[in-house]
Amino acid sequence: MRKYRTAVLCLIGYILIPAYYLIPALMHIHSDLNYTGVLQHPFFLCSSVAILIWFLFLLHRLSVGKKKLVILAVMMILPLVLPYGGSRLLSEFHVLAGYALFVYVSLLLIPLFQLYGLAHIYAAVTACAVLYSFSMGEVTWLSEGVYGAAVSVLMTRCVQRKNRII
Repeated sequence: MRKYRTAVLCLIGYILIPAYYLIPALMHIHSDLNYTGVLQHPFFLCSSVAILIWFLFLLHRLSVGKKKLVILAVMMILPLVLPYGGSRLLSEFHVLAGYALFVYVSLLLIPLFQLYGLAHIYAAVTACAVLYSFSMGEVTWLSEGVYGAAVSVLMTRCVQRKNRII
């Protein structure tokens, strides 16, 4: 049973989620399209919710407190339900909620990654994604894709190290 759980964890964390983020990111590398722009499509909305649940599950496995997980869950849902491009006020709240989520996630992940010796990788990937976004003048699918794929791989690695699987 343990080998099966390990295989499922590796399949989702190392292959499926990074592919989900990186394939569209590489297809739209020269586009100003970002992930928010496709959330109206039911596939992307449903898969986003599934990835958020997976992320919360991994954090729970890494012993992040329930209060922090509830706050994180609410913060993750806000950018999904606040439309971008409707009214200016809602668009501003969408962007603000997204940046607040990014900061909160970073504050949760940095101590975890330090504990498992992966903080330097997270810092490098985050810096590249942020610098690319600044250079483009907006958050792009490539910066979101690289960041999402890297977090998936690093979180999976942390769970494996905690369980001493690899």
